[in-house]
Amino acid sequence: MNIKETLLTERSKATCLKIMAFVGEDAQRLEELMQCVLSPDPKLSEMAAWVITSITDEKPWLVLPYERAMFEKVKDEHNHEAVLRNFLRHWASTGFSEDIEGELYEFGFQVLEGNHSIAAKAHAMYVCMHVVKKYPELAQEMLPLMEEVVLKYGPTSAGIKNRGTKVINQLRKITASL
Repeated sequence: MNIKETLLTERSKATCLKIMAFVGEDAQRLEELMQCVLSPDPKLSEMAAWVITSITDEKPWLVLPYERAMFEKVKDEHNHEAVLRNFLRHWASTGFSEDIEGELYEFGFQVLEGNHSIAAKAHAMYVCMHVVKKYPELAQEMLPLMEEVVLKYGPTSAGIKNRGTKVINQLRKITASL
């Protein structure tokens, strides 16, 4: 199977599952898929990011060697929003290494402050909370931002309101214990 051609042929759950099965845990095939994710072609990168996230839902350790490259890719302003959303979702659910935690916290903060999708913001909250739990003093800077995000987006987004309120409650507990 040519992963690139398959990704560009059809966007469907069936295609995603077919590529996942083909890649499995094969390092060479994973490398081919990662090259699609890291491609400057926005459509190819978008489609491949969906497959990567689906793979990492089951086997998050597979992308550890690519963590830095994924972080550099996610910072690129020319990405499709789906790349941002999928990578943040991955890090929010599986965590990340110390090598990128500071930069990823700052990036998550920028996503929360910036003009990004509701889904990206929701995942960025949890990415930032991974770091705050490790470095509780950061709760003091994150709490006002989270209150602002929930105030701004909560009335129109149940997801932001729900997740944001949970994060705010955690932040308040952390700041109260400092």
